[in-house]
Amino acid sequence: AFNSAGEGPESERYLERTFRKAPQKPPASVNVWAVNPSTVRVVWRYVQPTDEEEPLIGYKVRVWEIDQDMSTANDTLVPVEHKLEAYVTSLTPGKTYNLRVLAYSNGGDGRMSSPPITFQMGDYHSDAY
Repeated sequence: AFNSAGEGPESERYLERTFRKAPQKPPASVNVWAVNPSTVRVVWRYVQPTDEEEPLIGYKVRVWEIDQDMSTANDTLVPVEHKLEAYVTSLTPGKTYNLRVLAYSNGGDGRMSSPPITFQMGDYHSDAY
């Protein structure tokens, strides 16, 4: 560095890495099925990152109660090498939820599937005796 006092000692060299962008495309063809009164199965289509985006780490299936803000959502993480599906558990029977899916990478969270999918958990009535 140079200033009015003259030239100073050279700083230590430091290698810094700048990440490329987060995924720009949202997952497509998101579908939700009830498995039981407190679990849903979610499937979606793969997001193909461009050369300007970081490679995917995985997906987040974001679920929150319809009368709550999305900031209260719980994320179910799915590593990119797994099947493009998730089982979201511990949902409350009779409650209505919103759901969105997004890809994420070292560049950050990608765009969310849109619009949110709204679904209601069924009340469980067993026919077993």
